[in-house]
Amino acid sequence: ADAVVIATGGCGAVFGKSTNSTINTGYAAARCYQQGALYANGEPVDRVEAGSECVVVFNRTPFYAESGGQVGDQGEAKNATAILKVLDTFRVKAAVTGLQCHVAEGHVAVGDKFLAVDEARREATARNHSVTHLMHFALRTVLGDKVAQKGSLVTPESTRFDFSYGKPVTAEQIAEVERIVNAQILKNTPVQTRVLPIEEAKKTGAVMLFGERYGEVVRVLDIGKSTEFCGGTHVKATGDIGFFKVVSESGIAAGVRRIEAVTSYGALAYVNKVEAELKDDTQTNLETYRKQVVEAINNDIVMRYGY
Repeated sequence: ADAVVIATGGCGAVFGKSTNSTINTGYAAARCYQQGALYANGEPVDRVEAGSECVVVFNRTPFYAESGGQVGDQGEAKNATAILKVLDTFRVKAAVTGLQCHVAEGHVAVGDKFLAVDEARREATARNHSVTHLMHFALRTVLGDKVAQKGSLVTPESTRFDFSYGKPVTAEQIAEVERIVNAQILKNTPVQTRVLPIEEAKKTGAVMLFGERYGEVVRVLDIGKSTEFCGGTHVKATGDIGFFKVVSESGIAAGVRRIEAVTSYGALAYVNKVEAELKDDTQTNLETYRKQVVEAINNDIVMRYGY
């Protein structure tokens, strides 16, 4: 049965039954110890055994819940008696974060302490999320201010960005988007975040993203030349993104285009893959051409000399 581990102590005050919010500590650090109480089927229990599924709800957590197109954090939480596989992080309700877990080893007991976020995965996701903001700015620069976000999906592997535009984006326009984004990456500009009341934040001119519901207080992200509302996790400076490459552009609905892109190690892997394919194609074409030349020469010899 599903269970809920409600954290107490450790990094903050007790998260009791009446508490209706979770404080996220993951912007500054990806690790945090917590103590827990345990609930199953809505009732308090002493422990959850190996093989069971559970949802962990902390009063303070470094895990980022799926929001704004960014996938929820995953990780592995450990202590002396248990290993929890954190499979996903999501919103239980507006201000409460839940961690979908599987008890891989041992058991989870009341009062246990746990750790951590998959930092490599978090960093890869942050690179792709930050570059999405730079790409949005570049698309508006190249295609015009009427470009508006219509959806996004940010994962550790890539970023997918849907936007309003009435025709295919040309190869030249994509190249210019890549140039603008990579130029901002090379500047290695520090990323700035501001937490502001919603009305004050609107006055900054920050872009409000499609489909997002904003509270009375919001985070405004300044990255490169982009300023947007965003509650996601991001790099510390644009240079942390490394390298940006568009891998596809397509239409997904009337007036809506989709760009998929990769960064850093993902971009390097993509370039290496394309280079290898080009070498293979070139080698294959040369071998085919060689065979055709030899065959043509043999045919010519037969026609000329009869053997």
